[in-house]
Amino acid sequence: MDFNLTSAQQMLVNTVRDYVSKTIEPIAMQVESENHIPPAVLREMGELGFFGIPIAEQYGGLDAGLLGHCLVIEQLAGANAAYANIIGASTGLASTAINLAGSEAQKQRWLPALAGGEKLGGFALTEPHGAEMSNLGTVAEKDGDGYKLNGRKAWVSNGPVADTVVVFARTGDGISAYVVEKGCPGYRCGEIDSRMGLHGSYSSELYFNDVKLAADNLLGQAGQGSQIATATLDRYRIGLAAQAVGAADKLLRACIEYSKQRQQFGQPIAGFQAIQNMLADMATEIAMARAGVYFAAWKADNGQPFATDAAMGRLFATEMLNRVADRAVQIHGGMGYMKELWIERAYRDARMLRLAEGTNDMMRLIVANELLRLRTKD
Repeated sequence: MDFNLTSAQQMLVNTVRDYVSKTIEPIAMQVESENHIPPAVLREMGELGFFGIPIAEQYGGLDAGLLGHCLVIEQLAGANAAYANIIGASTGLASTAINLAGSEAQKQRWLPALAGGEKLGGFALTEPHGAEMSNLGTVAEKDGDGYKLNGRKAWVSNGPVADTVVVFARTGDGISAYVVEKGCPGYRCGEIDSRMGLHGSYSSELYFNDVKLAADNLLGQAGQGSQIATATLDRYRIGLAAQAVGAADKLLRACIEYSKQRQQFGQPIAGFQAIQNMLADMATEIAMARAGVYFAAWKADNGQPFATDAAMGRLFATEMLNRVADRAVQIHGGMGYMKELWIERAYRDARMLRLAEGTNDMMRLIVANELLRLRTKD
């Protein structure tokens, strides 16, 4: 199995890396302090194709697959998790759900603007009490030829800025998915969530009060919502793992550089075995996590079962990142705890990845259930 990047994939990585170096990293502290990414930057990212990596060319994307998407997310996450979070919610969730379940007309209607970054997407599954499919409170009722939507969603990434939102609601005994567009009467965004990290990206509650939807706003078939959500989240989790790998790799490189410069007891701290052990552990875990991400993405792109690989990759990579971030603070000492250095931001941002779209304990359940199912077959 060849895991060398193709020339096209390497060119994609180089393009993103160059953009990160020239545009994103110079404003990182500004974005953190102002909790705002300049709209011009997001427009440029759209023009460069960052929002359409896994989407087919006929819908305005680059058709570079889930692995291509992960390569982009990995590079962006190293600079600032907010960018990866925005693209993750728009492309990894909203566009992916439409791409997986939408009719040809629906794909033509919504994907080009999302793939080009002209519009941002959101994915409204979770409610204030959680994301348990069997207990959704949001309801869609038949209303003439269309539907009437009522309910409330919580912690919706891109919620305050999303133009196109995939919403999951109960319909009779089942769950269905609907595409709701910004500006619909009865559709309202709540206050922006005040979060520990991910500054520059936003989440919020969304409210639906007798929102009328046409029949062609139903995504896929009625009652297919659970399958659409599951298939979308399986892919999204690989992207989350890629985000963890990118953030951890940036932290490792910073620790290597700092340890070679920081002097203690007449020598660089890189000469101390305790520091060397931490660096070695960080590098080893990052390499293993990256291999898991690429393998899961490769399986998804090649039509092989990958849901368990996605859960394992997400579990290992996000917990790895939290360990790496903690060691990074430790290696940088007091400076690692100061807001004037980006290390403490990365430490805060890392914590969300163990919670997003299914906690790590949920990932353990997915893996365990698959193991027990296979053992039962044996």
